[in-house]
Amino acid sequence: MQRGLRGGWLLAMLLGTSAWANGIDNMNNQNVEYLRHLSRTGMVGTPGAVFYNPAGLSTLQPGLYLAFNSQTLFTDFHHEYGGTEYSTHSIIPIIPTGYLIWRFSDFAVFGAFEVPAGGGGVEYEHGSATTAPISAQAMTLAGMEADLSITVGAVQYGAVLGGTYKIHDRVSVALAARALIGRRYADMYTASDQLSAFAGTDHMVDQKESARGIGGIIGISLNPLAGMHIGLRYETSARMRWTVDRSDAPELVLSMMDPASVAALRKMMPEKGQRFDRDLPAHAAIGISHQVLPALSLAWSADYYFQKAARWGGLENRVDDGWETALGVEYAAHPRVLLSAGAGWGVRGETRESYTPEFPALPGPLMGLGGKVELLPGLSLQLGFSVPMGLHTKGKDTLEFTVERIYNLAVGLDYKLF
Repeated sequence: MQRGLRGGWLLAMLLGTSAWANGIDNMNNQNVEYLRHLSRTGMVGTPGAVFYNPAGLSTLQPGLYLAFNSQTLFTDFHHEYGGTEYSTHSIIPIIPTGYLIWRFSDFAVFGAFEVPAGGGGVEYEHGSATTAPISAQAMTLAGMEADLSITVGAVQYGAVLGGTYKIHDRVSVALAARALIGRRYADMYTASDQLSAFAGTDHMVDQKESARGIGGIIGISLNPLAGMHIGLRYETSARMRWTVDRSDAPELVLSMMDPASVAALRKMMPEKGQRFDRDLPAHAAIGISHQVLPALSLAWSADYYFQKAARWGGLENRVDDGWETALGVEYAAHPRVLLSAGAGWGVRGETRESYTPEFPALPGPLMGLGGKVELLPGLSLQLGFSVPMGLHTKGKDTLEFTVERIYNLAVGLDYKLF
């Protein structure tokens, strides 16, 4: 019998489930500005700073700003285990974010809807390393093996409410509160027509988990020299206590499986009502931007994810902290047209002992490009494209990751109401 990965199904749900991030859970791509530039923490003068440099909102012209962004992800993951290759080509159609900003006097008040972790799911049509203990024994349906598929995913929605105050022409601060709602899920299906006809379902496993949490955001924006801005941001850890809301495997389905496969499946699944810790880790960022020419700006930023300090039920001892750094350039090709590009590198923090087969958090390069066009006075359209890639990496036992690519397309509309 082929040996499965230690830690089983619950581990697959707990590690590496962000659509893209440079923490294992934390997702940094909150809007199209990040995708087209990659280095926004030190940037000011745009409403998108609400996500990356909230203290920099003090540089906006007075008025009311509204924006909506949507991202679409195309995932391309491959891993090998025990001599078998597993792959997925999944689409996450919509990751929405938006914000509302009121800028007046020396103040700005803002609210935002974000997806700070997760973002969607992936499907492995022919199974993965997680299903190996079951697939190897297979189901004893007239001596025929049945193909297994697995779908896993996670998302955390965040609501942010905060304010910015300009202390001095060169110093502004921001403070915000964030409320989170998290959802995770895992499903396993069989391609056996016999089982579907006999049991009335092809659904072998139905697992769902949920949590709520609260955190805070602190920001500082400095303008030490003409044309130069420094942004600092710290997002506190959000304490998340997760509950297994559903963990079902139909008994009729189990009766059609051999005992070894049933034992392997039950070992993977948590019990309904089980609770566990999985905080959203604290996140610190610094960025510097400089207007080197009237039409050209350069920026550098760095982010750090405090994963080892988070409560992950002991799993934090099997990972490292994550980080990323990036350079971005923006060029005004026309008074109404901005072009931008960025490149960077990220280390997400998973180790040989903790890689999740379905959604690995591998180290690798970041690349992004895009632009912004003013369609009408006060109304702008933004487009962005990024390709984060993971390097060829080996996990524990015979687990090996050969390809990790995510093609991320984003579109956004910014509107200044008055």
